[in-house]
Amino acid sequence: MTTYNNATLMPLPPREDGRIDTKIDNSFVLPDVHPVHKNIVFRTPKLEADLVSTNKKRDASKQITLSIRHGMLQLLEELAAKRPLWRFEANNYIYSGFITEFVVSEGAEELGKLAHGIGYIGGRSQRTDTYKIYNHRINDKLTVRDHKTTSSMDKAVRIVFKEFGVRNLTELVKQAREAVTKTVKEFHVEAHRKMNEAQWNIRSTLMDTLLARPDLFMQFSWYDKLGAPCVEYGQAVAMMDSTKNKVEKLEGGKLVIQRGDMYIVVDNVNNVSYTHQTLPYDVRSKLGMLKLVEPNEFISGVGFKSDQECFYIFQDAEQQHNEE
Repeated sequence: MTTYNNATLMPLPPREDGRIDTKIDNSFVLPDVHPVHKNIVFRTPKLEADLVSTNKKRDASKQITLSIRHGMLQLLEELAAKRPLWRFEANNYIYSGFITEFVVSEGAEELGKLAHGIGYIGGRSQRTDTYKIYNHRINDKLTVRDHKTTSSMDKAVRIVFKEFGVRNLTELVKQAREAVTKTVKEFHVEAHRKMNEAQWNIRSTLMDTLLARPDLFMQFSWYDKLGAPCVEYGQAVAMMDSTKNKVEKLEGGKLVIQRGDMYIVVDNVNNVSYTHQTLPYDVRSKLGMLKLVEPNEFISGVGFKSDQECFYIFQDAEQQHNEE
């Protein structure tokens, strides 16, 4: 770890008795980025906006000043020196002013989060650093908690190097399947909501009309506004029930993941990578339409878009038969 004087970064030198300080030096101004490791960012627009908003609600004598404990700083420096392509951005702080959480990313992909706190040993007689490490791989391995905890910085470094990294193909497919499953479930819930609303409207209005104007009831004048929507949304629910089951099994369509200039096309049999030029025509044409719409938008007969990199494309019966 590189050491700095108080004028650059180190606000609170370690105490001689080894105990951890818990108070902020209010004369210290935390820089925007680390003076040596430029991939460590202490002040982000989100954090600054939140700090300004919080300080407006506090007395002048209780203003929050951002700082960072040595334990967290040492961990960040160790990681940043060995992983210069990673970016570490402050994400949260506590009301004493210490930054407690950093988001770790590489390029546009978030790798995980690092959190720091104070633990106690020997009752409350001695404080110690506590590191919490979060990411999707750790979450998948654990059943009770979603993170790993340690008081050893060396162990924290080893855990991060083992678990953090850009997603491989298997993880990308898993993440994308979770995304399209979540999206189709939202479509499914919304279809049921609209059908239930239409049914309630027709029941309520039908009874009122029947009691107040029996002559209108006999002529079925309510059907266009109330009956037709009930039929329409009932058909939508049946279609979405079928679609949801097929998407979850990757049947009757293809999951498309865009990674830069490459496209990974997944069905219930194969995972195949293409460039834009080598994409099958049907996939390319439908993908072109889905790229023009917003995330979570459904196009009948084409497919839907879960996010900017994840699409689900429907196949018609003839195409599916030809591939089989």
